[in-house]
Amino acid sequence: MICPFSTDLPPYAYSLPQIFYTITMAEDKWPQLREILESTDNNDILPTNRPLHVYMFYRNYLNNIRSKLWKNQNLARWGKWEHYFEHDEFQNRGTIHTHSFAYTKKKIPELIHLNLIRVNVPDPNTEPELYRLVTIFQIHYCDHKCGGPTSNGEQCSKGFSQPLSQITYCSPNTLRYVYRHTKEEDRMVIPYHPETLLIWREHINFQYITITGFAKYITKYVTKAEPSELFDIDENDEYR
Repeated sequence: MICPFSTDLPPYAYSLPQIFYTITMAEDKWPQLREILESTDNNDILPTNRPLHVYMFYRNYLNNIRSKLWKNQNLARWGKWEHYFEHDEFQNRGTIHTHSFAYTKKKIPELIHLNLIRVNVPDPNTEPELYRLVTIFQIHYCDHKCGGPTSNGEQCSKGFSQPLSQITYCSPNTLRYVYRHTKEEDRMVIPYHPETLLIWREHINFQYITITGFAKYITKYVTKAEPSELFDIDENDEYR
């Protein structure tokens, strides 16, 4: 059963988006970024000490993926990239990640049929590079942040481990789709878009949007404050 989405709005109005995606920065894994930091200004290669250069690189990288891949209808399997919203956030140590949603020409039932979002460990023989990236970046490991490892079939706060399923589907009034997991090792995989993962080469999270999940997302990020810290600075020299 597919979660409902509005189809009776006029052509100039947007209804429910199709895709939610989160993109995370690979501050210590991108050789191009290190080369830029090594050759500019004070040559400090520590990303947290170079927020302007790092953010400009990150934004340029993401904008290029959007224009060269996501908006390219010859490459993108979702058809026309019609509209999107992005919200950049910074962890206290400066790491950038982007929360986003997108409207695509093809609707969710079509995207499911195309297996656009995958939640499986690829075959290492037929897709060796994708297998390597999924096993490095797309496996969830339970810890104290999500409530720790669960028992008795319960799920952590992030929804893991996922149930085995032969199809991707969504029940009404749920936050997330149940994705196709056919192997035991698939149950801890974070949903991904393979074309993006092969280029981005860092953790991503792509999901189909539900009405309930979208309402929670909008409420959360409209009211969410930026992270902040209090510092007690007594010595100016120490601060510098």
